[in-house]
Amino acid sequence: MTHLPKVEICMRSVFDESALLKVLQRCRDIVAQSEDSDWSCMDAKDILERLDHSIRRLEQSLTVKIDELRFLFVVTGPLQETSMSNGWADEFLVLAERFDEIIGESS
Repeated sequence: MTHLPKVEICMRSVFDESALLKVLQRCRDIVAQSEDSDWSCMDAKDILERLDHSIRRLEQSLTVKIDELRFLFVVTGPLQETSMSNGWADEFLVLAERFDEIIGESS
């Protein structure tokens, strides 16, 4: 049996990295003050770890895993559920819309 190498699908330089960094940093700041949500599949600590990882990579001009970030921002995903449980759902919607615009998925 032939084993194929694992391929990480990453994106770089096809979006405004500084704008994405601002959105991720704002999310990180808010999540750091948030409690875990019973409805989220991830606790706040895990969300912070994923955000921190992407922030560090962007700061170093390295690739980021857009699919991992999409998962955080998806409707009823970890960030939205955490935001709803912690009183920042309206700000999440603004940040999620901006995220979609940055990565080219806005409607």
